Amino acid sequence: MKDSSLKDSIRPEDKLLLLCVRKSEDTEKAEAMKKLIKGGVDWSYLLESSLRHGLMPLFYTKVSVLCPEDVPEDILKRLEISFRGNVLRNLASARELFHLLDLFTENGISAIPYRGPTLAILAHGDLSLRQFDDLDVLVRKEDVLRVREVLISCGFRTEFKLGEDEERAYLKSNCEYNFYSERGVQVEIHWDLLPNYFSFPFDLGRSWNRLRAVSVSGRDVFTFSLEDLFLILCAHYGLKHRWERLGWILDLANLIDSHKEISWEGILRESSQMGIERATLLCLFLVRDLTGIELHEEVSVKIERRPVVRRLAERAYRKLFYEVGDPAGIFKDQLLYLRMRERFGDKIRFVYHLAFTPNVKDWGLLPFGSAWSPLYYLLRPFRLIITYGLKLLRCTRGFKRMDKDYTPSTHPANRRVY
Repeated sequence: MKDSSLKDSIRPEDKLLLLCVRKSEDTEKAEAMKKLIKGGVDWSYLLESSLRHGLMPLFYTKVSVLCPEDVPEDILKRLEISFRGNVLRNLASARELFHLLDLFTENGISAIPYRGPTLAILAHGDLSLRQFDDLDVLVRKEDVLRVREVLISCGFRTEFKLGEDEERAYLKSNCEYNFYSERGVQVEIHWDLLPNYFSFPFDLGRSWNRLRAVSVSGRDVFTFSLEDLFLILCAHYGLKHRWERLGWILDLANLIDSHKEISWEGILRESSQMGIERATLLCLFLVRDLTGIELHEEVSVKIERRPVVRRLAERAYRKLFYEVGDPAGIFKDQLLYLRMRERFGDKIRFVYHLAFTPNVKDWGLLPFGSAWSPLYYLLRPFRLIITYGLKLLRCTRGFKRMDKDYTPSTHPANRRVY
């Protein structure tokens, strides 16, 4: 990071994780890791942080090769157990994915798997090096109800049960159904990439015509093109989840570094047309700044011409390294999202959804039924006030400080615990 105050003052445990994602020589990396470890680290925090950031597999592979003698034996053993468990889960997820694709093919349903095993291969070249919890599969919206019937008939269970009116509303405002297999794998069936209130007007029709094959455990699986996948990941990691994990940044860095054929002209053009240029440039800035990879010249020039990107990056770094467990996090997340959007209409749509659009929690509060469904729009603001009102009052002073000078060393998350 050029203006490195935030980066320089993070905990040594987080610096170790950052070293794992940096593109540098192993000898240089080993020396830096040894120095940090000798300075003293909180191993419990480091293990938890590696899991939270989705970097446990990478962290284990690095320390077990570069500096195993500097890691306590019990910690190395715990990492090894976690790593092996992740390998077994990923293999089980890949088998479940093959089962799903075969099931859909038998029933004449087209599907596109993405993230999960396919991203592990495309970005990391190895199924074992990515940490993921579920399978994401896109189907056409007209096939969603048939997909649900097929999965339930094969032993899958749904996350929740909806009445006819609730399901109609859910399909209109959401983008995914969650299912759980008999083998314990979570499957997210998508008919869109993000809920419509995120204003991500991605052309799915075009994507179906330009899929690419990726070999997962010796089987060819068709997923999104590199350009489509990059924009989808930027939207998912940035707009929806507001950069919660370093592992997501590593996904994108490896995707860029491994596939020089990516068309950046097309990505920049489409991101501008969709109104997510700012979020896309932020994504690329984070990738360059944290991993050290070189970006295409056109991309770097565009980033430098957008000073707001650097300001947004500072907010993202605070979220990544300093605000874990922050009670004001949910509110700061919404503000970060609004600052990432360049179009006023997109901001208004998001705020309206937060304030008034009922969801499953609202429907479960009172059994109004279809005749009284408009009352849910009035119920939601009251539920939000009761749930978050007091927390918002406590955090108001924190909001006022968001854009002022930040002193990371005073933040509770930065205090060393031994």
